[in-house]
Parts: sequence; C-alpha cells; structure tokens
Amino acid sequence: MPLLYTTFSSVLNIHFQPWALPSLFAVLINTGLVIFIWKKSSRDIASKIYILSLLGVIIWGIGEFFERSSVTHEAAVFWGDVGVVGPVFVGVLFFTFTLILIERGILFENIFALLLLYTPSVAFLFLIWNTDLIIRNTLEPVFWGWFPHVGPFYLAFVLWVVGFFVLSFLLLLRFYFQTQQHQQKKQISLILFGISIPLIGGAVTDGIFPFLGIGLPGVAVVFTTIFAVTISYAIVKYKLFIISPALALSTVMDSMSESLIVLSRSYRVEFVNRPALEMLGYREEEILGEGLKKIIAPGKVWQECKKYFLNMSGRGKREVIHHESELLSKEKKKIPVRFSVSSLKGPGGEVIGIVMLAFDITQQKKLVSDLRSATRELQIVRYNLEKQLSRVEEV
Repeated sequence: MPLLYTTFSSVLNIHFQPWALPSLFAVLINTGLVIFIWKKSSRDIASKIYILSLLGVIIWGIGEFFERSSVTHEAAVFWGDVGVVGPVFVGVLFFTFTLILIERGILFENIFALLLLYTPSVAFLFLIWNTDLIIRNTLEPVFWGWFPHVGPFYLAFVLWVVGFFVLSFLLLLRFYFQTQQHQQKKQISLILFGISIPLIGGAVTDGIFPFLGIGLPGVAVVFTTIFAVTISYAIVKYKLFIISPALALSTVMDSMSESLIVLSRSYRVEFVNRPALEMLGYREEEILGEGLKKIIAPGKVWQECKKYFLNMSGRGKREVIHHESELLSKEKKKIPVRFSVSSLKGPGGEVIGIVMLAFDITQQKKLVSDLRSATRELQIVRYNLEKQLSRVEEV
C-alpha cells in the first residue's frame, strides 16, 4: 500500500503540468460550493450528505491534480491512491442524497441498510489500495500525466460507481413524472440535467477509455463539478432544502410551554424549540438532522409511529391529528406524550414537512395510576368492612 511507505518529500516531487489545471479549478470551485451551501442551506441531513459528496469530488480532484503533476512513478501512485477515495464514495453518497430528496430517507433508519450500501465501497477501496485486482500500481507516463493499467475487477468497480448515478437518475426521473408540484419539477429537471453530464462524459473518459486501453485524459472530475454547480443553483434558485428554522419562527416557538418538533418529509428533525430540548435532554446540535427514530421509544411504539407518520406526510388536507405515544430522552427514558400533529404546507400548498406539538402527560399518567391504586385500596377496605359487618350480624 503506497500510502504507508511513501516519504513526504517523494510525493511532492511534482512539476507544472497544464493538463492538471482543470482538476485544480474543479477543486477550487467545489471548495467554494461547500462553503456556499453550508452558509445558505438549513444544514439538514440532505444538505450534509450533498456536502459530503462535494468533499468526495474535492479529494478526487486533489489526487488527480497531483497525480498528473507528479515527476516520479512513486508520487503518481501515491496521489492516485489518494484521489480514488472520491469516485469510490461519490456515487453512493449522491444515491443517498437522492433517496432523501425524493422522501425515501427513512429507509436509512435501518443500520443494516446502511452497511449493505456502504460496505462494498469500503471493500473496493481496500482492494484498490492493497491489490492489483482493480487498478494496477504500474502507471504509464503519457503526455498529460500518467495512464493507469486496469485489473480484472476494474469493470465491476466502474459499474458499481456509475450504477448509483444511473439508479439516481431513474429514481429522479420517476419522481419528476409523479410529482404535481411545479417547483419540484423545476428542481428535479435541473438535477437530471446535471447528472447526465458526468454520467455520459465521465463514464466514457474515466471508465471505458482505461478499460479499452485508450490513453486519453479523464474529465470526470470536471464534468462532476458542472453537475455540482447545477445542483447548487437548484438549491439557491428553487430552495431545494426548503425547511429551515426560520420557517418555525424560533423566537416565538421558544416561548411556548409545549414541545414543538418540526420534521422534514424525510422524517428528519429540522427544528426543535427549547421546551422540547429540555424534555428530551438534548442540545440543539445533537438532534437537528437526526431521524425520527432517535426520539421515539423503540419496539412496538416505534413501529406504530413509523406507520402513522408515513401516512401523515401524504395527507393533502390541513388537519390536526391527536395521538398518544412515548418519546425517548437522551438518557433512554420513556416519556409519555400526547401528540397534536399537522402537515406543514409550502407557499404552493404542497406538503413540505410535519409539525408536532408534544404534551408531556407524565403527571397525568401518574395521577391516573395513583387514582387506580387508591380505588383498589378502597375496594379492599370496603370488602374487609363488609366482611366484618357480616360476621357481626351473624353473632
């Protein structure tokens, strides 16, 4: 594994290579996008996953820039191993982002689903770093830098990466035809256009060309940057991540005595007021972006709530539903509550989230339990008195 035995001085043995400049520009643009999206978005789980995918492109671009600029074979192999982290994870991260975007993010409440999704990426990375099964450590010097020789499993790796973009494209295309919301159609059409660029161009230059031994420079990093700019435009222009704390009027909500929790359509916590934080025992940064499962008691209670909220997000009417359940505090303490739940509507009348008012009924439950205990004790006393009276009458 070159990452372990390469010296610092040898990996910086580089020279000016004009063919490396597009990769450098891609790194700078994506870095700017990360900062921009971090400031502009509501920092929910969708925006965080999107930022992670941008970081993957940045790592990819850094590795490609230094690989093409490397003077020695040793340096080129090192930077190739660094850069490959990007394509290994970018596809699966964008697929995760897509599922959240089309309101299927609740699938990732299951840890086994996450392991099933991300374990192959880790396995591919291990094979690339430690074997010649995917990419061989014998690079060929060419006019634009270094050309990789591929191994027997290279095609499987390419299909794995490209497959996630293809699947994302198909899911988004299906969602485009299903949704009736004009603004969502504009958002999805921009994203579909953005995906098609790296899907076609990048797959050819960085996937098919190395497999066929065609020694031309890959441009997937540049094409993926165009794709990232397109999505970022959709975020700003059409408010892709539409839920924000401002939507809940945080100043007013913090003064409420009831606990308020706002969920996105993918059932992630987008806003909590101060009473909710105090009841659950969390700090705000510990719970924002987390799934509903984190604050609902497990087992039967969670299964009932999961089915309930899945149905709730699809309601077209503005109605308030009342429901009793149990929240789960940070210390794993079950808190009995009575929910008042309503859908949260956007400017066009579309459902964009769920608003929950939670009333702590611990004291009411305790009072009912005490009353029942007192009633049982009175019944026992009454029974004993009647029994004594019967004995007195007999005498």
